[in-house]
Amino acid sequence: EMGMGSVTEEIYYLLYMAYKGNKDNDPESLQKAKGYLEKGFGMYPNSNKILESLTELYPQIGEDPRKIMTAVEDAVRSNPDDADMWGSLGVLYAMIGDTDKAIETFKRQVVHNPDSYSATNTIGVMDIQKADAIMAEINGQINSYAGQEEYDAAMMSVYNLYSEAVPYLEEAHRIFPTNVGTVELLKQVTFRVRDFDGMQAKYDQYNALLNQMLGRQ
Repeated sequence: EMGMGSVTEEIYYLLYMAYKGNKDNDPESLQKAKGYLEKGFGMYPNSNKILESLTELYPQIGEDPRKIMTAVEDAVRSNPDDADMWGSLGVLYAMIGDTDKAIETFKRQVVHNPDSYSATNTIGVMDIQKADAIMAEINGQINSYAGQEEYDAAMMSVYNLYSEAVPYLEEAHRIFPTNVGTVELLKQVTFRVRDFDGMQAKYDQYNALLNQMLGRQ
């Protein structure tokens, strides 16, 4: 049987859901939802449900994730088996641009919930984005390399990172096999590393599957 405290905690969450559900009719709805969640968080700072809701809401309204970062990190330390809280922390790291921490945190989420499409797909996407950024940096400083060997070594590190995305995207595809976006990413990334062992066959597989999903001949 719920005590009064837990009932009150639930009320803040339900008010958040009600205002969130009304966002199409009321432009101020999400701000009102934030107000209730932050009030609830002030009263119940250990509430995982309120913390997860704040983490979901903040990206939608451009709120500074650092406001709840410490609380979410503390929640993860207190309950390290909570896959959803690891996911919430990963979202916050991604919001502040800490890609490495975000990837590692989403990997922890996958340990506790191997069937999370969101986590596995996000890891693959972030690996690709990280590789893209490094490649742009390399190409922007191409004249700074001592020679072809040094340039090739730098590029190989990028291709290795692209290849690291593949198993996570394949897991995401296993979990959500009808998602076209994941298949398209798999086609693109396997093409980039097609000279790696087995990747040409994977490219052929996902290219054919994408054509089939899009109704192409």
